[in-house]
Amino acid sequence: MPEREVLGLRFANNPYPMWIWQHETVAVLEVTPFGAMCRFIVAVGICIGVSIASWAQAQAGPRTMHANLATLERMWVQAQVRRDAKTVAAMIGDQFIDTEYDAITKDRKAFLAEIADPKVKPSLMEIDKVEVEMYGPAAVVSGAYHAKGKYNGNDYEHWGRFTDTWVYQESKWVCVAALEQE
Repeated sequence: MPEREVLGLRFANNPYPMWIWQHETVAVLEVTPFGAMCRFIVAVGICIGVSIASWAQAQAGPRTMHANLATLERMWVQAQVRRDAKTVAAMIGDQFIDTEYDAITKDRKAFLAEIADPKVKPSLMEIDKVEVEMYGPAAVVSGAYHAKGKYNGNDYEHWGRFTDTWVYQESKWVCVAALEQE
């Protein structure tokens, strides 16, 4: 096969070459037109597959995201009744802020400490009328809540509304702000 020189490098005159640098010479890997066409067909197939998968996810996306966020809210409530601060910690962001029904605000550390506090003994926490509004990679989830239990030996019972702000970060939803009001 005759060679040609380009910029001081010698190449075989192959209409489908693939060059591999080896020290100071260039070796030519023989690539057949059939092999190049197969790679092209595979690449197009992958692009079509990814496009179809993205389209399917977008079609089911809003309903699925709404359901996922409502489920996360219910899991959060269940974890609070179990006083499972570790589970809640995995669901809230590093800069999480909580505003309680009595206007007291807590950062992530204080919020998790209260969940694990043995003086707090929730017996009932439930949510309903959950609504989800999507804003790109963020969502606002609101609904009604009912909480009941003992704090420091005293009974408590609260009914009210909640509004939580969730952000999609690092392939998962995390709550970054919570508000409860009676």
